Formats: sequence, C-alpha cells, structure tokens
Amino acid sequence: MLVYLDDVPVPVSGDSVSAALEAVGVAAQQRGRIVVEVLLNGRPAGADVLAGRIDAAGSEFRCRSADPAQVVADTLGDAAAELSGLISDQKLACEKLWAGGTGEAVDSLKDVLERWRLVQEALNQCLQATGLGLGEISIESGKTGTDLSALLARLLEQIRTELGAGRFVELADLLGVDLSNLAEQWRDLLMRLRRAVLDSSGSASS
Repeated sequence: MLVYLDDVPVPVSGDSVSAALEAVGVAAQQRGRIVVEVLLNGRPAGADVLAGRIDAAGSEFRCRSADPAQVVADTLGDAAAELSGLISDQKLACEKLWAGGTGEAVDSLKDVLERWRLVQEALNQCLQATGLGLGEISIESGKTGTDLSALLARLLEQIRTELGAGRFVELADLLGVDLSNLAEQWRDLLMRLRRAVLDSSGSASS
C-alpha cells in the first residue's frame, strides 16, 4: 500500500485503511495542518473507505492537507457569501407574499430557514475549531455574536409563529426588513471573525 500526503510518501505500519489514515493524520498534525482530502486510487474516498470497511492491500492513498486557520477562514467566507444570497432571496419571498403568491413564497421561506440553519452550523463548527466564543467578536454597532445569535433565534421564532397563523403581511415585513437587516449584521460578524482567525494565524490571505 502506498500512502502520500501532499505528494510526500508517508510510512505506514500495517496494510489497513485505519493504519493509513492514522499515519496521514499524524504526519499532518506534525506539520500543523489537517487532512482535507483523501483519494483512493485516484477517486475520493467514500464512507466505506473512511470507516475501514474495504481491503486496502495494494491500494494508493493520496491525501491533501491544509492550514486549519485557512480552512476556517474559507468556511466563514462561504457562509458570508451564502448570507448575501439569502438577503436577495428573503426580499424576493417578501415580494411574492405582497403579490399574493403565498404558496410559492412559503416554499421559498422553507429554503431560507434551512440555509440559515446551515450558516449557524458553519459558524458553530468554526468556533469549536478556533476555541473562540460568540461573545468575543462584535460588529461596529457593538453587538456581539451572542447578541446577534439571540436576535436571530427570536426572529426565526417570530417568523414561524406568523407563518403558522397565516399572517402573511406581517411575515413579509419580517422577511423583507427585519431578517434582511439581521443577515447583513451576521455577514459583517462572519467577515470580522474571518479576519480575526487569519490575523491570529499570521496568514497573508485576505
């Protein structure tokens, strides 16, 4: 079995998938990096491979690593970009509600709520990776991540309440104004956190 990390051969004790992945993980950690891609015989390794449920004898593993801070920064940048799209889609759903297209607007709203969940999930994963807390980063207004998280929770609950009650005029206002304004503040928060992560790592990336 041949194992490489960033095109550098990695010695492995044994001929199992777990031995290969362990050796690659150790090699990456020694360089202050994390493994972000695993290819088995030129193809992305699936769940069966990563769980060690295949015979890896005679196989070739090629793995790629990355700077953990850059991975976090990229994730935050992607989440901020997602919020930019959400602002447009929220306003579009608002316009549909005002035009009486409640069915189509409700479908759009379900998508909006799911995307907000993914943004929150991405932020939580990044905070866990960096060891930072929500209260340690703030936007220009002085609101911290803790404040913005609480505001989002209350606003999303309001939206679900208005949706359940069929109060579509109120729902349109929440989507087109309140949630869109909050999305801009969240986007600012994510970009400030991204800069803080890069600054703390000494990365030159912007």
